[in-house]
Amino acid sequence: MPDGISKSRRQAPTRPHATAISEQDWQEFLDSEVTPKFASGLTVISALGQWRNALGHMDREPSKVLVLLHPPNKETEATIDQVRSQYCARFNQEAVMKITSPAQVAF
Repeated sequence: MPDGISKSRRQAPTRPHATAISEQDWQEFLDSEVTPKFASGLTVISALGQWRNALGHMDREPSKVLVLLHPPNKETEATIDQVRSQYCARFNQEAVMKITSPAQVAF
C-alpha cells in the first residue's frame, strides 16, 4: 500500500474514577472488535497521555495508540468511528482521540 491514510487512535486504559482497564480487557476488545475489522494489520503502542478535563484538572493516565494504515475511503472511516464508539461504550469513556494524516508506506 504505497499511498494511504495513517490513523492513530488514543485509547485511555483507565475508566472514570481511576478504575484501570486491564491488559486482559484491552486484549479482549482488540481481539473481538478491532482485529476482525482490520485483519490486514495494525500496530498498538503503549503510551502515557494527558489532557485537561471538563473541570480544568490535568488528567494523566496510561494509554494505547492504535495505528491503522488503509486506503482513504468512507467505509473505513465509518468502521473506525464505530470502533471508537464501541470503546467508549464498553469502557465508559468520554472520547477516543482520532488523528488522520496522509502516509506513504513501503515494506
